Amino acid sequence: MDLGISGRNAILLASSRGLGRACAESLAREGVNLVINGRTAADVDRAAIELRETYGITVYQEQVMLLAQKIGGFSKGDADVLRAALLQFAAVLPADAAARKAYMTSGLL
Repeated sequence: MDLGISGRNAILLASSRGLGRACAESLAREGVNLVINGRTAADVDRAAIELRETYGITVYQEQVMLLAQKIGGFSKGDADVLRAALLQFAAVLPADAAARKAYMTSGLL
């Protein structure tokens, strides 16, 4: 199916495995260039290599830093901290679903 989105860019979170990876593959099949992340650097690297080799698209990891700088006004150092945090974010979440929900929603109105 041609959705007419070839050559466009997309940012996908949690996209190195599972459902997020399936979404990444669907967009890659359409020729969309991707910014991906995942729980570990190894997962992200593996997904990036496989997506590049299979679909011939560009997969960006460092683009997260540039987006944070240009859109969010982050310094280069702060943008790198954000990039690293996105890779490690899952490691700080509680394993229990109720505790994880409380952690994610704390401070929200």
